[in-house]
Amino acid sequence: MSKKLFFVLILSVLTMALGAQVTTGNITFSATYDPSFQITLPAAYSTTIDDSVAGEKTWSIGTVRVNSNVKNWTLHVSSGSSGYLVNSENEEEKIQIYFSLQNQSDGNYLVQDEDLLEPWNSNPQPKTAKAGVNYSFSISFTPDGEAFMEAGTYNDTITFSIEKP
Repeated sequence: MSKKLFFVLILSVLTMALGAQVTTGNITFSATYDPSFQITLPAAYSTTIDDSVAGEKTWSIGTVRVNSNVKNWTLHVSSGSSGYLVNSENEEEKIQIYFSLQNQSDGNYLVQDEDLLEPWNSNPQPKTAKAGVNYSFSISFTPDGEAFMEAGTYNDTITFSIEKP
């Protein structure tokens, strides 16, 4: 009888296993990575202008670093004095300036010798590496070759901003 009971038990377990329904389910995973934009600018710059020697003057202002984890960001650059260094004691005295941003990794220019009579906007740019993209920022100008510039302090404020699409 125990063999018969064992056989019935095995048969009923096999019947239940073969006739059992299988239930499946899915789990969906999602994570958000927030957009990140950062621009790091050099400190304020101050120097002396020597216009006793004719020719273009270039000031290496420092490094502009941009970090972005979003593609198609754009860089905007504008001048508080519409592209001029203006004498703080006589606003009639001014010097037109031009700016450049050169990629420190590959030597290519994002912009070269561009005036700031109007705000400048870059083409859309790819996302950066985590370390960012470092640009050498320089200002150039050519003093009048015939006449001395008026003595005084010449100023301008350059504003940088990055924008996501």
